[in-house]
Amino acid sequence: ARVVDIVSGGVARGYSFLDPLFVRKKGRDIIKAMEDTDTIHLKNGSFASLSEGQRQRVLMARALASDPCLMILDEPTSAMDITSESVVFEILEHLRSVRNISIILISHNLPVISKFATHGLFLGRDDAIVVSGDIATVVNHEVVREKYGLSLSEEVVNRFS
Repeated sequence: ARVVDIVSGGVARGYSFLDPLFVRKKGRDIIKAMEDTDTIHLKNGSFASLSEGQRQRVLMARALASDPCLMILDEPTSAMDITSESVVFEILEHLRSVRNISIILISHNLPVISKFATHGLFLGRDDAIVVSGDIATVVNHEVVREKYGLSLSEEVVNRFS
């Protein structure tokens, strides 16, 4: 399938023959979603030929095409190199601020997440602990600091100063 076909699948819900402008109206949403995820240049390419980072961005565009108020992402950067991972998190930050969208992201990479997250929920199975709150509260918890070190805490403090 072409990339634009994958993204278009995100707006199929709500189609009605009673709304003759549905396709045109949704076409603008599809293009906007692809622009917001920096995938517009991939529009006519094959989804199968994309890198993992490009695929994740296309799938984010698919979700955005329906103009959601919340996105839930489970390990969206798990198979990416560090550069692609940073690009994805920068796009998510952009989406959060420009589209005013809430994002719940599940990840095991706390050092990377702490650079972008505003709030966190740390589930420590080994220590049977749950820590939640703003990201500074989470990374400054003694168990989190013990596992990830003081540098993580300092990085978050510098981010908000």
